[in-house]
Amino acid sequence: MIWVWTTVAYAVVCVSSLFLIDSKGINSLLNMGWIGLLLGWYFTQGKSQIEYVGMAFPNGYAMRSWGVPLGIGFGSATVYIIAVILIATAAYKPDPTELAAEVRPLILKE
Repeated sequence: MIWVWTTVAYAVVCVSSLFLIDSKGINSLLNMGWIGLLLGWYFTQGKSQIEYVGMAFPNGYAMRSWGVPLGIGFGSATVYIIAVILIATAAYKPDPTELAAEVRPLILKE
């Protein structure tokens, strides 16, 4: 459960970054975070899980269907993306001067 909650915390940090000043450094850190999560899991728990499965099933592990786990994963990702879009849409407040700069050429063209 440590990695579930670590991943949830990372997802919350990613969503909260919508409210920070746009920075290449912050974006790079957030993009590298997923790699850090994967490597952290592998070196702290993944290797021991692989060894356990090898010892518990000496004749090989009987593979089961990936349908349910993938369905849960895609469903969770979809809910996360929808939540991010809703939060970003609700939090977006256009700057009046930027909006006027975009609209002015259209008005003058007409």
